[in-house]
Amino acid sequence: MTTKDRETFFGAGALDVSSRVRAFLKVQDGCNMVCAYCVIPSVRGGGRSRTVAGIVEDAQSLVAAGYNEIVITGVHLGSYGRDLRPKESLESLVRAILADTDLPRLRISSIEPMELREDLAVALAESDRVCHHFHVPLQSGEERVLRSMRRPYNPEQYFERAGRLVELMPDTLIGSDIIAGFPGEDEASFAETMRFVERSPIHHLHVFPYSARPGTHAATLGGQVPGDVARRRSAELRRLGAAKFTEFKKRFVGDTRQALALTQNADGTFDGLTRNYLPVRMRGDYESGKEYPVRLNELWGSGLKSVLAADRA
Repeated sequence: MTTKDRETFFGAGALDVSSRVRAFLKVQDGCNMVCAYCVIPSVRGGGRSRTVAGIVEDAQSLVAAGYNEIVITGVHLGSYGRDLRPKESLESLVRAILADTDLPRLRISSIEPMELREDLAVALAESDRVCHHFHVPLQSGEERVLRSMRRPYNPEQYFERAGRLVELMPDTLIGSDIIAGFPGEDEASFAETMRFVERSPIHHLHVFPYSARPGTHAATLGGQVPGDVARRRSAELRRLGAAKFTEFKKRFVGDTRQALALTQNADGTFDGLTRNYLPVRMRGDYESGKEYPVRLNELWGSGLKSVLAADRA
């Protein structure tokens, strides 16, 4: 695929500015992994990366248009650049965007744990313009289930990679995906996942009850878990995730943080988002899409819906 063909392939679909506040910039598509439950490789094909030059040009245009946050996305983002000649990497892309734009906030979307090598972790930690929020899919906290899923890591490797981000950036929020009720997941396996999440650096969960997808290896496995059991396990994980996210938010009461004003509410307050993904309810005069220093006064509400009430600092 030539450079011109590669950029044409992504085309207008590489940009999502529908939020009008945060821009989503797609830098990669497709996947070469063989996860047992996933249809993406057969539907989207193998991994394909946009050129660094094309991405930086788009980022410059977005900054010129007034966007203060860009989220770079991809189906298998951590594999970015392996198919380019000469090869690039997510680390080199991050450095290029930071060097060639004055973008205030660069956010990384979902990245696989095995892609979190030391050089990338250090590059992410070097700039205060990189948002300290990373989504690192786990899928299961039990090693046998991970092998059955064809996930190329074990729980302790996940803990080490995600924990390294928190070690380098102590205020980092780690989010994760978990599948509940994967074939062969018994009560002991599920209990191990619960224990792992509880002790892990994960504080924000997206939980999905497993459902078989035709054409996937997982659909052929024995030990299919009844739907009601998968839903019950999902609910337990969501409760744990909500408790951990609340615990994380409480750590920052009393702090002053930079928050991006998102949308205005009927009562005149603004919903906002800090660089480490704390939801804030901002009292005062703000403009959507602009970033402001705010003082986080108290936690309002409960569970995943709780927000940090804030005033202009």
